[in-house]
Amino acid sequence: ETDIAPLRLRVHNTRPDFIVLTETRNEDNEYNGNKVFRGYRLGQHSTSCRRAGGVMVFVKKGIRTLEGTVRNARNGHCTIGAYEYNGNKIIVGGIYGDSSGSDRLAVEIFTEYIEWHRELIMRLGNINAIIAGDFNIKLDAQQSTKPRATNIVREFLEEFGMRDAGEEERLPTWRRPHLPRSKSRLDYIFYTEQIILEDFRVVWGRTDHAELSSIFNVGGARKHTKPLLKDWVLATENFLSRAPGVISEILLDHGSQYRNRSYMDREVFVDNRNPRQYEQDLDILDREADICNSHI
Repeated sequence: ETDIAPLRLRVHNTRPDFIVLTETRNEDNEYNGNKVFRGYRLGQHSTSCRRAGGVMVFVKKGIRTLEGTVRNARNGHCTIGAYEYNGNKIIVGGIYGDSSGSDRLAVEIFTEYIEWHRELIMRLGNINAIIAGDFNIKLDAQQSTKPRATNIVREFLEEFGMRDAGEEERLPTWRRPHLPRSKSRLDYIFYTEQIILEDFRVVWGRTDHAELSSIFNVGGARKHTKPLLKDWVLATENFLSRAPGVISEILLDHGSQYRNRSYMDREVFVDNRNPRQYEQDLDILDREADICNSHI
């Protein structure tokens, strides 16, 4: 109860559509999840019927489950279901990988989930999917302690065109108690590439695993941000008077002959010429980075 209180507060403030919890350790196979999160229902629940493992997926009320799509592993390691979401169909999966270090057991867990995933894709078509949880594997490591399981997950992501929400920063999601430097990335949120990832965060609490959260745009177009530069700016006197000087500094800063020379030397070289007239005389260090296109 004390561990879930901060999570309840964050759920109340952020109101996510889906909540995936792992290592829930609930022994009741008939557990209904009532009153855990206000405004949510328990959509999926995988339990081993003992104080070990367990995965739950809570769904905001009003999101309809597609009939006959929910499957929950009896070992408490994975669950899958499909929903009608904002006019789209979406698969939601939750996984708690084997923590014993056994590659064989990890393979069994991932194989079971992947088979279910394939079945739903065949039944519903190539629809969007989001999978989250504690996979207990290190996808970033060159040499994995669970090589077969790691390869199976990588092949699955490639087969179904799925992306890793935390791949860009690769922040650790697990830490060893009392050893803050002992960290690893074991938890993931995967999503199909048709979905637009708008935000990803790793939030640490009191437990050994961090809380992962993502904001997705499902079935919609990418949001257009307000342009920083209006077309009419290019015709103003202020821009036209300052732009040549800015472009000149950019070119000279990337030229091997003048990057460390004085402003007086630079002025003598430029001699009031247009950048187009002298850029060919410069040995541009970053020519492949399109430095010379800065005046276009």
